[in-house]
Amino acid sequence: MPYRHAHYYLLLLMALTAVAFWPIYFSVLPTASVALHIHGFGASLWIALLTFQSWAIHHRHNEWHRAGGLASLAIFPLFFAGSVLIVHTMAWNFANGDFFDGKFGTRFAAIDAVAVPGIAFLFWSALRWRRKVHLHARYMFATVFFLFSPIFSRLLMRYVPGLQLTPPDLSRVPVDIALASFGAMLLAIALAWRQPKHARPWLITAALLGVQIVLFATMTSFEPWNELVRLFAAVPSELVFSVSLAAGGAISWVGWRSIPPRGVQVIQTRPAADA
Repeated sequence: MPYRHAHYYLLLLMALTAVAFWPIYFSVLPTASVALHIHGFGASLWIALLTFQSWAIHHRHNEWHRAGGLASLAIFPLFFAGSVLIVHTMAWNFANGDFFDGKFGTRFAAIDAVAVPGIAFLFWSALRWRRKVHLHARYMFATVFFLFSPIFSRLLMRYVPGLQLTPPDLSRVPVDIALASFGAMLLAIALAWRQPKHARPWLITAALLGVQIVLFATMTSFEPWNELVRLFAAVPSELVFSVSLAAGGAISWVGWRSIPPRGVQVIQTRPAADA
């Protein structure tokens, strides 16, 4: 099994997530919005699931690992819906002139337009290749790489001298986002470089992260995109959540059913021999 110590790194990621989101979420839990609760719970549960899955399989608890795999079919729709819902929140903030999202909401929406379907594709691929352990593990771990930018950019903004924000000056935000995204992309490339035979999941992830970097840098004043974000903001949040939850469930179902269950033989028809 690849990445024998991955669960320790994921535990570290969970700790860094708590630090990064402490000021805007964990320290104000009672007053946080429903969208933040759904997104925070779904993303945290997803990282915890990957941590458990890695620990279970490397400690030979195969049945626990399989149970976690089945649980992922239910957890992923919540993770997916929460991700879409937080994009909707940023879009609403942009449309209503929020101080921060009014300046960067459309640019964040552009990178999330890559991240959300990217996560869906990676999870579907992990299910599709769940009997090929090297591909399965890489596709699953790659899903968290799209969380690196929001986590590490907040750590840079708050704790790293020279990159800290000093509102109302927000000029360092693009630099912090670029550094966090570029770091995630370089890590994906490095993981692909280490084992070229199984590099495909990491190369796909690196390419998507690269697209995010380009979009965030270029989507500064593209009015058609801004108008599309405003239209999305006008959609009721309950509808956004319901549709995205159903879409996440469909991704789980299609991915799981993409290969036949064990013990089911695929019958191939052969042309009858000539008489």
